[in-house]
Amino acid sequence: MYTVYAKNHANTVEFEETYLELDLALTTYKTARKCEDCASVGLMDALTGEILKDWDYYKGEWISPSFKK
Repeated sequence: MYTVYAKNHANTVEFEETYLELDLALTTYKTARKCEDCASVGLMDALTGEILKDWDYYKGEWISPSFKK
């Protein structure tokens, strides 16, 4: 099981959905990254809690939090 979570820039909308299939979770993750108002999006293994992908929108481009200056 995999969980996709996302927030908008104003922190007024949060999205969290759990999927059985990794392919469907990845499709939702990639779709959320394309939304103009999306500030952050992540993909987590729902059984272990491991973060598989986690990205933030920072200064007009998508970057990984580990690369943020």
